[in-house]
This record gives sequence, structure tokens and C-alpha cells, in this order.
Amino acid sequence: DQGTFADVYSDLDFKPRSWITLNSETRFRIDGRQWREANHTLTLSPNSTWSWSVGHRYLRSDPTLGPDSGNNTILSSFYCRFNENWAGRVQHRFEARDGILEEQYYTVYRDFRSWTAALTFRVRENRIGPTDYGVAVTFSLKAIPRFKLGDDRNKPTLLLGS
Repeated sequence: DQGTFADVYSDLDFKPRSWITLNSETRFRIDGRQWREANHTLTLSPNSTWSWSVGHRYLRSDPTLGPDSGNNTILSSFYCRFNENWAGRVQHRFEARDGILEEQYYTVYRDFRSWTAALTFRVRENRIGPTDYGVAVTFSLKAIPRFKLGDDRNKPTLLLGS
């Protein structure tokens, strides 16, 4: 679909306090005067012990990609460091259009001083076919980490090799 003007994009991070982050990413189609995509996230990280993120993702359906190509998703992630060696994270993705909890991630982290390990269990509700279950074990050397700090929070599928 070629129009006169390209879509307008915005990416805004607003940090009113050191422990609060508001993120907004949007895409607006000028020709059609409509929002094509909107992602908003609020993250609270008051200390190094815990953090909580809640977000909303809207993607307008595109007829060329099928009738269910869009989404209206609520995201939530809670991280808790139990002590110096153990931590956990729970993440959920809920599709508001039809009330389906699409994805769940449950991760336990272990710090072994010079390296870390993570054990993740994932449940994914497929729209077509049976529910998908996955388990992943990830090891990382601190001297040469595979991912940047917090990457699994932004993209949990990294822990599953996706």
C-alpha cells in the first residue's frame, strides 16, 4: 500500500524519577489518519530487589496479512531478586480482543559468581493447534555475556533460542 507520505514514528522514554520509566512507541499513518501501532510501558524499579512492568500493545489489523493480523495486548512482567544468588521473573501476555492469555514465562535465575544460569518454562496458547509448552536452560559467562543486562525482560524468547 503506497501512499503519498510515509508513516510517522515516535519513540519516547520519560523518566520522572530514577525508578519510574514510561515508554511510548507509536506509528501513525498520515494518509489514512489512523494509528497503525502503539506500544506503551510503565516500569517501576525502586531498588535492585524487584521491578514491575505493565504495558499495552496495539497493532491495527492489516487485510493483506489476514483478518487476525492485529492485536490489543496487555503485558506484565515482575522480577524479584530473592538473595545474592537467586532471582525469579514472571511474564504474561494477554490478548484483550478475545480474552486469551497467549504467553506465560516463568524463569528462575541462579548466580554462580563467574557465570549465571536460567531455567525458563513457557506456555503458549496457539490460535491454531494445541497449546505449546517449552523448557529452556541457559548458561552465560559473566566475562563474555551472550545478552545485555535486561534483554530477557524485553524479549523473553531469547532464553528459548528464538
